[in-house]
Amino acid sequence: MDKPKLVLKEFVQHNEIALGHHQFRSLYIGFHPISRNMIVHDGHAAKVYSNGEVIYRNEKLGKPPRAAGNTYAALTWSKDLLFIGGWLKAPPGMIEVSQYERILKYQDMRMKYSHIHMIYDDDKVEILWSRKWDDKIPPNNWYG
Repeated sequence: MDKPKLVLKEFVQHNEIALGHHQFRSLYIGFHPISRNMIVHDGHAAKVYSNGEVIYRNEKLGKPPRAAGNTYAALTWSKDLLFIGGWLKAPPGMIEVSQYERILKYQDMRMKYSHIHMIYDDDKVEILWSRKWDDKIPPNNWYG
């Protein structure tokens, strides 16, 4: 017997819903234009769900653990694909710098990725584009 699909499309006013906490959007919800599956892109947990099942954990970018933030979970679609994108660190880290008899800590951006992924109607996920930190910028800076 097929698992029943969650029917929310008629109750949602917009095709994309963004939820979050502490004034940040971290959870995006949309519907795949072909399969009509409800896709949830959870920014902080770095997971993508289709009808409540995890289909992707960003395993195609960097190494675990993976962490992201408020703009990580962007979501949009075309006539037959759904796209997710934003940024994540895989893995996150800190840099300690000695300066004037103090230890300063900075975010380590060397494993931070900007990315865009495609989701097909069979819930297959592929990377369309990604960019990672490089040696042209300091390790605690990042491309916008």
